[in-house]
Amino acid sequence: MDLSDFVASAPLTPLLKPDGVIHPIVVGTIWRRLVSKVAMIGVGKNVAQYLNDFQFG
Repeated sequence: MDLSDFVASAPLTPLLKPDGVIHPIVVGTIWRRLVSKVAMIGVGKNVAQYLNDFQFG
């Protein structure tokens, strides 16, 4: 597993609902959030400019 796989992964927990259906619940880790925040420090303004035309509302 390389670093990108590690950062993008999250534990998957099955949740049994009252109707008997199993729903997958995924909870991301703090590492994904930390890497995203650090990456956005460097490229945030460029990404915001690029995505500006796609923002609605």
